[in-house]
Amino acid sequence: MKYVICGIVHGVQAFGLDRNAITEFSNKIRDKIPNNFRDYFVSKVIDWDRIAGARQEEALEMERDLPNWIDRLALKKKLIQLKHRVGSDIMFEFPAKSANGMNWIAQQEFDMFEETINSEVRKHNENCYVMLIGHSWGGQKALRYCFDSTYPISGLVTMGSPITAVSGAWQDWGKLPPALQFWLNIRAAGDWIGSVFKNHKSVAFKEFVKDFFISSWNPKKWTTIGAHTSYWTSDSCIEKIANTIITQFFQ
Repeated sequence: MKYVICGIVHGVQAFGLDRNAITEFSNKIRDKIPNNFRDYFVSKVIDWDRIAGARQEEALEMERDLPNWIDRLALKKKLIQLKHRVGSDIMFEFPAKSANGMNWIAQQEFDMFEETINSEVRKHNENCYVMLIGHSWGGQKALRYCFDSTYPISGLVTMGSPITAVSGAWQDWGKLPPALQFWLNIRAAGDWIGSVFKNHKSVAFKEFVKDFFISSWNPKKWTTIGAHTSYWTSDSCIEKIANTIITQFFQ
């Protein structure tokens, strides 16, 4: 029996990572896997915010002394923090490669992916499948890692990830990672950030990626923010991921 190493990649973090929410999400997936397979599911959080966030705090320090009118409007702390914490999370990704190679932040994050995944692979004597679950911008980072990973990534799950927008940067609208065996894309109703692949311009994407839609009767999840964060607690989302893991790896 092979182990399934599952790296969970968070999205943009405006005010810090809620590890408890991710741990609960992972535990719920594990609980839906049959008992005889459950111990073969190993999840690890890939907390790239530890790298990006540290650099953003340094950038924030550069702008502590701003004109008084910003202080009077009480916008200084929150808006400047959002600029660096949210804006930089996205901008740090571009360019992923520079004329001198991969940019420093992207390289540090890549090394974190490698260390997290490969240490688990070695621990289980390479008797493993590896998959990634990425939320929002974390789905884009997970996809990028699939192309360069030392150990092949067999499965990818994206939740509310803006990949169809980003793939427009490539003339052919992007290519699939060669080792990928499945890609499940989950989108919540009302989440305009999340992608849908059924009409994607890339034939490879359109034919390979499986879209799955979730909805909620909770009015809090009808808003953009509510919908975009709903994946972590959605029973439909968790059950779909668990069933996909069972079908792809344990049958």
